[in-house]
Amino acid sequence: PGGLALQNSSRASTATALRLGARRVTDSVHVWQSISFICVLRSLLTSCVYVSHMILLSYFGAEFAIGNVVRRILRIIREEIGNRGDEDADAAGDGGDGEDAAPKPAVAVGSNGPALYSFLDSAPAASESFREIQIVAAKQHIVQGIRDLVDELESMQVEIADQALEYLHANEVVMTFGYDKVCLDFFLSAAKKRKFEVVVVEQAPDCKGHLMAKELADANVSVTLITDAAAFGIMARVNKVIAGTHAVMANGGLIATSGVHMIALAAQKHSVPFVVCAGLYKLSPLYPYDQDTFNLLGNPNEALPDKHASGISEDVSVLNPKYDYVPPELVSLYITNMGGQSPSYVYRLLAEYYHQEDYEI
Repeated sequence: PGGLALQNSSRASTATALRLGARRVTDSVHVWQSISFICVLRSLLTSCVYVSHMILLSYFGAEFAIGNVVRRILRIIREEIGNRGDEDADAAGDGGDGEDAAPKPAVAVGSNGPALYSFLDSAPAASESFREIQIVAAKQHIVQGIRDLVDELESMQVEIADQALEYLHANEVVMTFGYDKVCLDFFLSAAKKRKFEVVVVEQAPDCKGHLMAKELADANVSVTLITDAAAFGIMARVNKVIAGTHAVMANGGLIATSGVHMIALAAQKHSVPFVVCAGLYKLSPLYPYDQDTFNLLGNPNEALPDKHASGISEDVSVLNPKYDYVPPELVSLYITNMGGQSPSYVYRLLAEYYHQEDYEI
């Protein structure tokens, strides 16, 4: 599971949303009717948190996107608790107790609710109790909210790629680091109408940039493959850097593949814009404190194979960090599935997508 988390955050996020939706929100109406309505929603909230802990443990805490998707689903449930609680209070104010009040048709959530909510089916028959109507409507809202979230995750790469012509111009020289599927689709989308050159940094020791260069060349994009050490020297010829990321942190910084920090520093030194392509499912409410806060160490044999290690003192430690932390002052712009966003705007996105109580799960 850890390998899947590191390589396919989009698929891991979609699988998380589907798993939570299938296991915790599709209980029968009869079970939901067995206890107080608001207690049902609160119990559902607790269950989702428990399942999310199990999922996160299976990925060794390496995949931020899984926790972010869980937070999005928890916000859907919390919004439903708030909206249904308000309806109960209104019913009590009108002299009803919510149980014996006259049946009312289920209505869509008002303007204060997120766009995730909509109905799956028609409202229950008028002969059903008001409480049963509430239960069915709440269940429909939550299920539809999760389905809309899954649709957003599946269309994220296309929505980012569709913006390529706004940021890539004819005859530009663009640098990228290693292999990133979102960046690849971004370049291929722009290449349909414009000619430009991509300088690919190979990303040692994995050298995944070789695959990036090959796929771009197969699409007739002009490509130059360089070593990591050559990035600073080439940066003076580059118009902008476009890179992917593993996570966007609460302060506007990012956790990216090891080596990206070096590229960002070189870009700053040469006054080259450093642009990051990232879906909003990578937005995390966590704060990094240094380069080691959310890092992982890979197999040292990748950096120093055994065949080259003979004769080296045993006192030598070989470290192979998987990630770099890039502070927000080095990032010029985030290109997300909701358009371009400044690093200083991340705090507003956090308030829009997550509930503050779910920042730590």
